[in-house]
Amino acid sequence: CTYLCVKERRFNYPIGALSTIAYCLLFWQQGLYASMALDAYLTPPLLYGWFRWKADANTRPVTRLQSRWIFGYLAMTAVAFAGALWINEILGGSFAITDSIILVGSILAQFLMDNKKVENWVVWFAVDVIAIWEYFASGLAIAGLQYVFFLANAGWGLGTWIRAMRRSRSENLG
Repeated sequence: CTYLCVKERRFNYPIGALSTIAYCLLFWQQGLYASMALDAYLTPPLLYGWFRWKADANTRPVTRLQSRWIFGYLAMTAVAFAGALWINEILGGSFAITDSIILVGSILAQFLMDNKKVENWVVWFAVDVIAIWEYFASGLAIAGLQYVFFLANAGWGLGTWIRAMRRSRSENLG
């Protein structure tokens, strides 16, 4: 799924939906309620991304996030983090702080990815670093290893999407 995101292939969305359902069950069993909520949340918005990206032959171009939106995204993310942390603590969730960061960071990153903003990879990078620590610390070594792959993929995705954005700009100028 993440490989297909880097390659800007729309088929990443149905694969992602199957993955999120499987992770919901795993995280529920481990008491990682924010991670479980994240995957439950991400399944329906994958439909949004499917339509937003359009068909591969006519996909939306990769662009940068306009600076006027950055403060708004940061403010909404901070409010969402406070709410997620509060709920996670009420439920007695494991790793409440890091699990809440993973939740809100992933929602932000997915929204940016669905809109093909290159900054999504920077957010994914930060989320992946935290997730690697949390999942290894909570005994989910396989999930932790998967997030090591996601971390490498985020670096590769950033470079690939920057090149795609530059190519698109030069094609539009020429």
